[in-house]
Order: sequence, then structure tokens, then C-alpha cells
Amino acid sequence: MRFCHFFFFVIYSVGVYGQSTDTSKKKIDLIHADSLEFDQSLSNAQKLKGNVQFKYKKTFMYCDSAFLYKDSNIIIANGNIRIHNDEGVRLNGDSLHYNGKEKICTVSKNVFLEEKDKKLTAPVIRYNLDSKLASYFGGGILTDKSENSTLTSKIGYYHTDDKRFFFKDSITYKHPEYVIYSDTMMHHTKSDITTFYGPTDIIYNKKTTIYCSSGYFNQRSKDCQLTGSAKILEGSQKIIGDSIIYNDLSSQGEAFRNVMVEDSAKQMRIVGHYARFNQTDSSYMITDSLLLTDYSTEDTLYLHADSLFYAFDSTQNSNLTRAFHKVKFHTPSMQGLCDSLVMAESDSLVKMFKTPVLFSDSNQLRSDSIVIKNKNNEVDTAFFYSNAFLITQLDSLKYNQIKGDKMAADFMDGDIKKMHVYSSAQTIYYPKDNEEYIGINEASSDKLNILFDEQSNVEKIVFIRPNESKLSPISASNKKKLPGFSLFFEHRPKNKKDLFSWDLNQNDNTGDKTLDLPEDSNPDTQDASSVEPAKNDD
Repeated sequence: MRFCHFFFFVIYSVGVYGQSTDTSKKKIDLIHADSLEFDQSLSNAQKLKGNVQFKYKKTFMYCDSAFLYKDSNIIIANGNIRIHNDEGVRLNGDSLHYNGKEKICTVSKNVFLEEKDKKLTAPVIRYNLDSKLASYFGGGILTDKSENSTLTSKIGYYHTDDKRFFFKDSITYKHPEYVIYSDTMMHHTKSDITTFYGPTDIIYNKKTTIYCSSGYFNQRSKDCQLTGSAKILEGSQKIIGDSIIYNDLSSQGEAFRNVMVEDSAKQMRIVGHYARFNQTDSSYMITDSLLLTDYSTEDTLYLHADSLFYAFDSTQNSNLTRAFHKVKFHTPSMQGLCDSLVMAESDSLVKMFKTPVLFSDSNQLRSDSIVIKNKNNEVDTAFFYSNAFLITQLDSLKYNQIKGDKMAADFMDGDIKKMHVYSSAQTIYYPKDNEEYIGINEASSDKLNILFDEQSNVEKIVFIRPNESKLSPISASNKKKLPGFSLFFEHRPKNKKDLFSWDLNQNDNTGDKTLDLPEDSNPDTQDASSVEPAKNDD
């Protein structure tokens, strides 16, 4: 028996130091063992002990002891398992099973895989010597000392040749700057790009949360692209879109298709199909079928325009909204349209420019520019600058008309209660007696005040320093109109759907729709104080 043991030791020692370099047969080579034993009771297994070393192509495997089943090309090794490849990957454990047909090493007990600053631990790690693919299926933890990060998942794959990690099921990635929760993701260590293939949440410093169904994140540039009902939350503000691109360093991004921007604290929501945003100063630009909804009061405001800019001023804790081109808005008590509009929460002013028109009950009010003053979230006063014109529709032929250089209107519960005309006031008015029209009154005055009844119809006109007045029969002047008379009632938005209709240029009775902004109508300088305050004199 001693002779037999010595014979096999000599034969395998020769094989150890003089093995063939031909790897086409895909056989693992035994490089060294301190001792070798053969026992037929172990299915023709060779028992190797002491500093055992195998080699497959450019990968080396070390262990304390091993059983080599040559017929089935299987190795079972124990103690101080180490697998090293030429790319610096180190796989360690206490137990190994090698399947030579599949070229797969299964390492268990105290297992970890290391490469530079990265370390992967798992109950069991499988490593394919041909594809250089490491994998685990019973949970694993990946740590990176260079970035002080930790990743856990139930399933993981690591392509050691091109440095790609693929993780699946219950993924948690903790980084000093953010935490990622995902269902499926891949990370490429060379490019530092992480790609998401399933539902994913990214939380930045417990302030910003990102959701997506798929996308990628570049950990170097901090760029990310999110798709599949993408969402970004920060404080009370929310951005949603079919896809979002975003940079964490600049806090700037873009959202595409089915976009929604909402500030729940301000109770403001804007939808559209494209948005640019900057979360540093909480500014947004939204366009393409946009609709703004302000639900902060019972009278919900709906507004549409070609484009809208919304910004939050943290110093004043207020919002500034700018809407441009084909602007229409609707509330239950008031509607309007204009080319551009500015809403400033800081001074409670709404400024309308370029052919602005307001509608309240049966009244149409317009001028070169309009400023609306809100109080307690309700319209309190409206100021009409230059070429101010009030038209009240009585029936299909009769219109009360009041014109002046400037006007101011007082509101209560959304209805006009009093109006003041300053300078060059003119009127065409149909007075009544016992509910019957008695004629048409034409008058002019330096100033005048108008009182309205509960239905917002003209109840009384008080002329201050009147110039002239003439009462004519109705039959003779049914179609009499003041200069600048234009009707916009058919363009009045009655609901949200009407906000998206704009055909002013198709109507010959709408006057000049391309008026330039007056010099005193700049959105940043317009001040309601340029019109005299409303007076109570009758």
C-alpha cells in the first residue's frame, strides 16, 4: 500500500509541474499539492492535501485540501478557499464545489468576493471560470470603501470581465448622499452608471425623493433619466412625467409628456406635456396643453396659456406666476382672457396685458391693461388702465356702455358692486321705468360712479362734473355704440374645455388684437396705485 501511494504521488507530481498548456479541452490543471492519496472507495477520487493549487486559463484556485474526481471532472475542496483571476478579483470561502462540465465554482461558508475597494459577501457565491460571472441567490451585501456605500439584494450577478453588477429583488443601496430602493438594477463600475429595470425610489438627504419604473443614474455627473410614471418630490412640491431628466448637482431638469407640477402647500397644480424646472429656486416653466388649477379657495381657478412660468420666492414666502400668449382663465364668478398675465402672491395682484378682457355676470370689461387686487383670496378691486370700456349685455341688441381713460371696479363675493370712471367718461345707457326701457341716454362727464344691483346690472350712474347728456328714443338708436366698441362674449370661457379654444383672429368684430403694451404696463413695474383709490361718493 505504501508503494501504491508513492507511485501515484510520483505520477501526479510529474503532472503538476509538467502539465499541458492546451486549454481547448477545458480541463482544470492541478499545479501543486503537498500530498496525494487515491482511494477507490471514494469513486476513484484523488485526495489532495496541503497547499493545494489548481489553474484554469488565467484563474488560480487555492485550498487546504480537495477531492478530485477525474472521471466526472468535479472538485470538492475545503479550508481557506481562494480563487484569483488575472483582473484582480478574489473569491474566498471555506468550502468549494467545482463542476468541470459547466466550469462553475460554488463557494460557501464565510464567503466574500473582493476587488479593489469593493467587497461582496453572501452565504453562497457561484463563479463561472469561462464567463467570469459571479452570482448569488440567497441574499448578498456589497460594500464599497471608496464611497462608503452598501448595497443589499436577494439575487446578484457580477460580470468580473467588464465590471458590471446586476441586482434583483429587494435592493437597498445606501450612499452618504442618497439611498436607492429598487426591484432590478445594474451598475457598471467603469462608468459609474446605474441602470434601473424595475420600480425604483431614490432619496436624497431625506429631502428629495425620486420614483421611476426604469431609468439610469450617473454617479459621477449626477445626471439621471427616469421613465415610467417618473416622479420627483421635495417638500410640498411634486413633479410627475412619463419621463424626467434631472441633475442632482444643479437640481435642474426637464419632464416630458403627461407632466404635472404641484405645490400642495400652496394648493396649486399645473399640468402640461413639457416642463423645465430648477428646484434650487423652485422655478418651473410648463408648456404644451398646460392647465393651471388653483384650489386654495372654494372658487377654483383654472388657467390656460401657451407657456407658464412659476417661481416660489422663499424670502417672501410667496409665488410668482407668469403666463404668456393666448391666456384664458375661469372661476365660477369671473372669467378672462389676454395675451400675457402675471400673478404675484406678495402683493395679491393679478396683472393682465395686451388686449385683456374680464367677464363678470353679464358684464364685459376691457382696457389696454388690467390689474386685479385680491383680498382674503377674493377679488377686491380691478383697475383698468387706458381705453377702459365696460359693456353690459341687456339683450341681443342692447348694450349699456361706459368708457373712460381709467376705471376702478369694487367687487364683493365675486360680483361688481361699484365702478369709478376717471377722466373723459362717456356712456350709452338704457334707463328703465317700471321695468320698461324708456330710451337711450348718451352722456359725458369728467368723472362718474356706477352702482350695480345684486344681479350686477347697472342700477345708478352718478355724473361728477357732467358735460352733456341726451335722451333719445330707442327705435332711433338701437345700434348706437361708443368708439372702440368690441364684443368678446362668444370667446368667454364657460368651462375648462373652453380655455383651450382661441379663435380671436377669426372674428371681425373684436378690434385690434395686437396692441403693444403701454409704457406704464410693464409686468414688473405696474402698480395699482396709479389709478385713484375707489371712492364711496355717490
